Amino acid sequence: MRRRIDDLENFINRTKPLTYMLEDPWTSPREAVEEVFASTGCRAELGENTLTLQMGELRLVLRRTSSIHRELGKLYDELKTLKNSVVKLSAEVEQIDDRVRRLTSGSELAGLEKHLPKPTPRRQVKPFREFTTSGGFLAMSGRDSRSNIKLLKQHLAGNDVVFHTEVAGSPATVLKDGGRASEADIMEAAQFTASYSRAWREMFSNASVYYVAADQVSFTPPSGQFLPKGSFMVYGQRRYVSAELRLAAVRMEKGFTVVPYLTALRSGRSFVELRPGRTLAEDAAIKVLSLMEATLSKEEADMLAAQIPFGRCSVYYLDKLISR
Repeated sequence: MRRRIDDLENFINRTKPLTYMLEDPWTSPREAVEEVFASTGCRAELGENTLTLQMGELRLVLRRTSSIHRELGKLYDELKTLKNSVVKLSAEVEQIDDRVRRLTSGSELAGLEKHLPKPTPRRQVKPFREFTTSGGFLAMSGRDSRSNIKLLKQHLAGNDVVFHTEVAGSPATVLKDGGRASEADIMEAAQFTASYSRAWREMFSNASVYYVAADQVSFTPPSGQFLPKGSFMVYGQRRYVSAELRLAAVRMEKGFTVVPYLTALRSGRSFVELRPGRTLAEDAAIKVLSLMEATLSKEEADMLAAQIPFGRCSVYYLDKLISR
């Protein structure tokens, strides 16, 4: 934007002398074009009723039926709009930078901890992690091997899709009616699965996730083999995708929830991004609530912290690292 402003100012300064140099360029067109180039350095092209001046990507079209002052006025209007936008953006960036400095210094964090209200009765924790994809499909994910099996046995239906990683300790995720889901929904469910796997604890940036149809999942091992407790079999072809380990804390009607980064990005809501890192979940939750200017409560901070994989993460806001 600043480059556009500089280019516009340069272009206006070069073409401004034309207001008193040119009276009627169509009287002597060749001389007019030569005079314009000599005085402004702009390439000039004379048409039947227009004189076009061009410098780089900028163009000024002078019309036979309109004054030079009027056409230059349009450039001045654009320049004024751009300058106002820069001033507004600079103020917003300064506010964000100031907030980031206070958060990273720990001074605001200490103040927030002192003023957190006393806890109220905790909301009931659901047996499975859940979120709704940007396409409107419910995704349910197990919290451990036991809940993985419970999820698959009690909630898996014919047109569902199951997600899992090759990493030990991976959640099983069921995308309800996933046979109708789009590629975007598939990638969101895959990102959720990868982010809650042990790949997060190992601070991987991405993980391989496979997904299969519901009828490919079985609790019966091949003949002569043993199926360990908390395990399940997958028969047939697996489809693999590479998923980034990125989550997002989003403010919903009933408080903050953690969803895949891709889901938050497509929702249009404000969010704070979470990636694998070393910041304790409790500290990260307070930073998130502060960045989102939410009403702080011990319950809200605890509920948000409980959704952060393996109790640690790094915090990003507007693509800026807040806490490693």
